[in-house]
Amino acid sequence: MFRAIGLRHLSIVRAMDAEYASFRPHYPHWYLTDLAVDPGSQGLGIGSALLRDRLAKVDANGLPAYLEATTPASRRLYERYGFAFIDTINPEGPAAFAMVRPAQRDADS
Repeated sequence: MFRAIGLRHLSIVRAMDAEYASFRPHYPHWYLTDLAVDPGSQGLGIGSALLRDRLAKVDANGLPAYLEATTPASRRLYERYGFAFIDTINPEGPAAFAMVRPAQRDADS
């Protein structure tokens, strides 16, 4: 990782990580990260299918979920699945949106 970002940028990466971490809940939760669909395949329901799969596991455990949306389009997707906007994160770069989804009862229980 250090070669990829360069040692001189390490302090920026650490500051960004600390900023993102400051928005995460301080109670047990699932942290959903790195959900992405190739731009040429967006709009086909792939992101929704991936998200439904992850949320089924989250719901089976009865915990809330937290994530950071990185675009307005992804924020709208997550809102359709019950995530609520908490705050905007902007650590020296493009804004991200901190979002949380309350614990859901597993439909099978």
